[in-house]
Amino acid sequence: MSMSLNSSTASDQSFAKKRSNAKKKSLSDYDEAFIKNKNTSELGKGSYGSVKLVRDKDDGGLYAMKIVRKL
Repeated sequence: MSMSLNSSTASDQSFAKKRSNAKKKSLSDYDEAFIKNKNTSELGKGSYGSVKLVRDKDDGGLYAMKIVRKL
């Protein structure tokens, strides 16, 4: 029983190449998405930061963004 690593290695290299070519997103690539019937986009808050609901400007998808305060 021998396993071939060639197929998984090739797919890993392909994934790494796609990821390295991907545009890195920054905070300016998102808009705040307000929660229905509320005046806030904040989903939660903790001792280190908060989580907000944001909308991607490119694809219009909704995402949760964790904002951490650096000390």
